[in-house]
Amino acid sequence: MRPIMSVFPVRKRWRWPIRWRLKLWGCRLRRAEALIHLAQATLAGKLALAAPPDIEQSVKNLQTFPGIGRWTANYFALRGWQAKDIFLPDDYLIKQRFAGMTPAQIRRYAERWKPWRSYALLHIWYTHGWQPSMDSEIAGIQ
Repeated sequence: MRPIMSVFPVRKRWRWPIRWRLKLWGCRLRRAEALIHLAQATLAGKLALAAPPDIEQSVKNLQTFPGIGRWTANYFALRGWQAKDIFLPDDYLIKQRFAGMTPAQIRRYAERWKPWRSYALLHIWYTHGWQPSMDSEIAGIQ
């Protein structure tokens, strides 16, 4: 069996910048640059990998990084920090599941799951054919 160092190239063998190597491996250039910024921020101590005490503020802070928007920052909080109360009313699949509803209506509907909206989000994502139960609040009936 060959030693690991002969299987995986050591850093000095790479001549191209990491963003181009990530692109070669199938990562879009903008996404690769965002990953690099996140890694650099983590190494510099500006981004904690452990869940921060104030998730909302940390999600806003994440959005200041190049290439990180609202959806990505919330998804990072959901998966990376295991935040329990994240919901993405603008998510493509969520909008499909809540067909005919605006993001504001979806957000209002999801309020019933607070403070566990992340679990509801994952359930909706992974349950084929899930549909919301229509009630007077969502239908706009007073």
